[in-house]
Amino acid sequence: MRALLMDCETTGLLLNMTVAEAHRPRMLEFYGAVMDFVDGSMQVVEELDTLVKPVYQIDEAGKAAEVTGITNAMLADAPRIEEVMPRVRDIVERSPMVIATTPASTERSSTSRPIG
Repeated sequence: MRALLMDCETTGLLLNMTVAEAHRPRMLEFYGAVMDFVDGSMQVVEELDTLVKPVYQIDEAGKAAEVTGITNAMLADAPRIEEVMPRVRDIVERSPMVIATTPASTERSSTSRPIG
């Protein structure tokens, strides 16, 4: 069986899209690994791991920086979302996804405003 395991770090989650564009959450990092699961073992067959430079600098004193450990200096030379999304789309379209969440993600998703 083949599956895509992925993780995405953002500046927060937003349930209400009426927030001004400048305050909407932004992707900061994407990780995806296409895995083959055979006879109880697994092997990475493809990987995409990239930081993503947001349009606006992140608030390094905010919750997103605290949770992710990502800083503006780390993002300075990262590709923009427009460069990353074609590669993300390609890897997502080719493999079934495995989705999981953590208590921290669940806690963050209950807010209706960006974190950070």
